[in-house]
Amino acid sequence: MTPNQVSKAIVRSVQRNDPPVLLFDLIVTEIEATISIDLPDAQEKASKILARVRQKLEDEIYSRNLQKRPCDFCFSNSDTPYVQGVDYVRPNESEAKKSAAAARAKLAIIQAQILALSAEEFERLMGIILSKMGLENVYVTKSSSDDGVDFIGCFNIGNNNTEILVAEHFSSELELIVVGQAKRYTTSKFKLSELRELIGSVQLLKSNISARVEELEWPIKIRVADPVLNLFVISNDVSDSGWRLAQRSGVRILDLKKLSILLADLGFDPDEKSLADHCSDWSSSSNTNSEE
Repeated sequence: MTPNQVSKAIVRSVQRNDPPVLLFDLIVTEIEATISIDLPDAQEKASKILARVRQKLEDEIYSRNLQKRPCDFCFSNSDTPYVQGVDYVRPNESEAKKSAAAARAKLAIIQAQILALSAEEFERLMGIILSKMGLENVYVTKSSSDDGVDFIGCFNIGNNNTEILVAEHFSSELELIVVGQAKRYTTSKFKLSELRELIGSVQLLKSNISARVEELEWPIKIRVADPVLNLFVISNDVSDSGWRLAQRSGVRILDLKKLSILLADLGFDPDEKSLADHCSDWSSSSNTNSEE
């Protein structure tokens, strides 16, 4: 096996809650699982490629962090290279970290509930998430009249306990508008054109250009110079080219894994209340920010 093949196999095999394992042992395991070889020979080969595998894994972590892409593994704080799951909790960790890790232990359940949502519920879920994160004027559009945008909200930095000095002077003007698309798929796969569509739709909104006969009743008017965060949410995986385009264009992606992590971190417990029930309550409530 080549260092590249071994590193990719390790990336696929490490789970988020896995305890630290010596990288050398992981390499030996992958070699033995792939090649019919005796243990001493596998260990000798592992010794020869150890440094290159470690570098490729470090490059993978750097690339994923740069692209804001989920990474299930990391290196433990040790001179000797140990690989562990990013959510592994040591006995002496803080209660806050233990609690967060316990919530993330239910990611598989959360993902299953996400995939069970209808397309409309999936869009409603984004309304719930944005509201939970403190955004104002959260609005979910009708699927037949969205001009390429499924949801919108405004985050007022000055109203969210900002302690920076500039907030004293511009607290009412430090706003970030979040605009995005929510793609709920059952069998379809990610298409790069959909990411380009979101970018184009936001630019058209900024220019107040629409093909509609009647102008949409947006609660937020996006102006040319307004800071806008483009958020692309999808219920499955995104290709490598999609992550690269997102990084270079400034779009933020929530794929299935990243979306489930966010929901866990926001305190959604799938055992206490299903995501479908959350969506039903939000859409039938008196929340004036949603569109019935």
